[in-house]
Amino acid sequence: VAGAFGAGIMSGAFFGMGPIFGRALELSVFHISLLMGSAVLGGLVLQYPAGWLSDRFDRRTVLSFVLLVALLVCAGAYAWSVLGGGGLTPLLILIALYGGAATTIYPISVSHAFDFVARERMIEASSGLLLAWSLGATIGPLAASAAMGRLGAASLFLVLGLVAALLGLFTRYRMSRRAGKPPEEQAKFVPLPAAGAASQQLDPRTQADAEIVDRDGNQDL
Repeated sequence: VAGAFGAGIMSGAFFGMGPIFGRALELSVFHISLLMGSAVLGGLVLQYPAGWLSDRFDRRTVLSFVLLVALLVCAGAYAWSVLGGGGLTPLLILIALYGGAATTIYPISVSHAFDFVARERMIEASSGLLLAWSLGATIGPLAASAAMGRLGAASLFLVLGLVAALLGLFTRYRMSRRAGKPPEEQAKFVPLPAAGAASQQLDPRTQADAEIVDRDGNQDL
């Protein structure tokens, strides 16, 4: 739940306020499109290696590494914004890495949850995680806009980095409180669209196991 909530904040804040950040830097519409598109491309490319690793190791270890990457990228993007950068290419690379890291948080969190959830409760669990993501996605742009209004456009990455740091610390705490499942007992990682968890239906793993009740009250698997 914490992972889904944090992923919602990071996704909502960036995709909601990213264009405002680009406009504050006086980027053209085309360059702002490149900025946002690089995050989507990074999310598309990097989910698969992260998912492959999370199916073979403790998912929280992989999630901790992903959050560390997100934190370092946010620090780099903030430094680029404050110091004037030196060309747009470094920022596009950083944003692509951020998109890959941030987009991976939600599916890894869902996969970790499903390692412990009974099949008959997968729809209920998935809807709850999606609700947590949605709450985060609502809070994210509000928090980021408040920070940007007071501290400048670059503070967008301070907010994103802070969320990544807090979620990383919480992940390490949970690892000290509960052992992960062996890789052979883990549910399979399912990648999600880079635009966010709300852009598709509930996690596709739930569809194969859901009971469909017809109008006559009959049940089919």
